[in-house]
Amino acid sequence: EASSTGIESALEWLFDRNVIGVHRLPKAERQGVTGPGRVDLLYDEAGLVVELDGMRDHADWSHDMFRDNDHVLEADRRTLRYGFNAANGHPCRAAAQLRDALHLHAGGATFQACPRCA
Repeated sequence: EASSTGIESALEWLFDRNVIGVHRLPKAERQGVTGPGRVDLLYDEAGLVVELDGMRDHADWSHDMFRDNDHVLEADRRTLRYGFNAANGHPCRAAAQLRDALHLHAGGATFQACPRCA
């Protein structure tokens, strides 16, 4: 089961439970700090950032886009972005994308299909 340490929102909790925990994906550094700024989840060895976008603090999406671009330019990090619908309505698809990204950039990731997986 996933740990709630570092979780700061309902969306982060849903993603941790429905995507990472249920599918037994590797744990990330929560609220990780990179040169361009703080990120929700950081898989540093894979060069991967996961951002969970709720409505709070997102009045200017261009700020997030610039930070994503800086991650690519400064450290060749890629960003995956998910919202409430992914975490609650399509967690298996989000888990499969995260698994595939970790596999591409870190050589593999644990993954367990859940009863909802097709």
